[in-house]
Amino acid sequence: MNSLLSYLNEYDLLTSQEKAYVANGCGPKFGSLNSVVPDFGGIYTPPCNLHDWIYWSGGPILIKDLGDIKFKNDLQIVNNGLSWWKRFSLSWVPDVYYSMVRWLGGPAYYRAPYRRTRQDLQREMRNASV
Repeated sequence: MNSLLSYLNEYDLLTSQEKAYVANGCGPKFGSLNSVVPDFGGIYTPPCNLHDWIYWSGGPILIKDLGDIKFKNDLQIVNNGLSWWKRFSLSWVPDVYYSMVRWLGGPAYYRAPYRRTRQDLQREMRNASV
């Protein structure tokens, strides 16, 4: 099934080790941008990690677009729960981070006619540990 909901439901089933394998908080997992993209003390780590899962899972490009929109909405939800001062000072984060993944995230998204699943992740993790 290639609906965004199937990605979200499967993410909830991942173990902490599986999440750590595919997700790293905000910013790319490798390269120089990883140290440049802040998550402001971890407040944005949960939406960033979910977004990493969607990108790792891949599939049709429509899922990337939907995942990017969900990412922006999730960042805004985080902001809505902050104090007024933090909300004001970090109000730019959802728009800027969305723009970054929208325009620069293409190479990180696993494009394929099918999506990778938790079973694929477990297989990849086993092969990586050999």
